[in-house]
Amino acid sequence: MDVLDWFQKYRPNGYQTAMHSVLKNYVVQQNAQQLRTVGRAQEIFKHFYAQCFWHYDPDLQINQNNIELVIGGLRKYGGREGFLLAEELCH
Repeated sequence: MDVLDWFQKYRPNGYQTAMHSVLKNYVVQQNAQQLRTVGRAQEIFKHFYAQCFWHYDPDLQINQNNIELVIGGLRKYGGREGFLLAEELCH
């Protein structure tokens, strides 16, 4: 049974609305997770600035487009703790 069939079977009247609701909730959760990850990356950047990111502007704002910079710096200069934090940011 595919997803469309399941929704049509259990929500014959309004299956499209139910599908929309499920997908909307998924997108909201994904966006919230992205915001948490970016916030965590900003915290890590500030904490590890002297060790890993001394060559960047200390006021650099970390966002989704440059989070790889944090991950790379942690992996290169952060030691074991940095490597583990880089993996946290990847998930």
